[in-house]
Amino acid sequence: MKRSNWKLDRKADFLSRIGKMLEEGYSLAKALEVYALYQNDQTRFNIETIMNRLKEGDSFHDVLSDFHFPPDILSYLYMSEQRDFATGISASGQLMKTRSEWQKRLRSTLAYPIFLFWMTAIMLFVVGKYLLPQFNALYESLDVPLPLVSRIFMELVRFMPAIVGIIFLLCIFYYLSSLLKNKRTSAVNKMLFYSKLPLAHLFIPLYLTHHTSLHLGLLLHSGLSISEAYVLLKKQSHFIFFQEEAERVSSSLMRGERLEVLFENTRLYVPEFREILMHGQASGNLGRELILYGEVVGERFQELVKKGFVILQPVSFVGVGIVVMLMFMSILLPMFYYLQSI
Repeated sequence: MKRSNWKLDRKADFLSRIGKMLEEGYSLAKALEVYALYQNDQTRFNIETIMNRLKEGDSFHDVLSDFHFPPDILSYLYMSEQRDFATGISASGQLMKTRSEWQKRLRSTLAYPIFLFWMTAIMLFVVGKYLLPQFNALYESLDVPLPLVSRIFMELVRFMPAIVGIIFLLCIFYYLSSLLKNKRTSAVNKMLFYSKLPLAHLFIPLYLTHHTSLHLGLLLHSGLSISEAYVLLKKQSHFIFFQEEAERVSSSLMRGERLEVLFENTRLYVPEFREILMHGQASGNLGRELILYGEVVGERFQELVKKGFVILQPVSFVGVGIVVMLMFMSILLPMFYYLQSI
């Protein structure tokens, strides 16, 4: 039996249940064994593969990387293995559960609009290929001038395949050029590039601040100093952005720069993040405050995603409705003008 990749919801369930059993006192081996008891054959085979790899000395986060767990989750698991393993696995599972719910909601939100777009595309093809030429011939025989809307729509339908093809080719060219360019740039520069994209600038600072707060807060709360925490962050290789940022911050701290000054880039971090760092250092409880702040920022990120879902479906419906309205106007308006002239 070949190892299969788990879906996102299955990965979230795996981490959540394993984390819960670890918090209840189970060893990792026993937790995996119990979890495998009520799974299907394929999942059992995956669990056996994980257990065998662990027996061979591989770390938990490295084993899960072969099952294509998200890089930020693997990085968080790496941090957890150094200090609070059970809590880290549970938190990772909760993060993935939230992500799985977003994925399911996005699919359900887009399912009906995508169906409508396909139906509209078919209608446009039928109308442009068969109906509009017939109506055009009829109106020319009746000497009825076509309104501007009808002429524009007919020309649009006529050149639609060429327009779609050009847009498709431009998208492929842009994607490939961005891919080649980003391969030669650092992870930080990639994030800076993505933050320039429409709407992405709303999500990226929240996402990076959320994970930075949780990663750093977990290590500081477990008793490490700031410099020790960043030395450990440099060692993880799953989330390259954190690795590069850890290099930058660690070098700057050695030069005597203050921690809060190093997070002033508002394209990557929420502006108030530096205030949290200042307050936490002054109070002597930076680790706990970062964990709490990370949870708050995570909730903001969730709310922003929910707002996006609320807006997405009505906007798509309006777009389809406008196209359908223009299609019928292009057909019926000339007839209306003809009836008025009688």
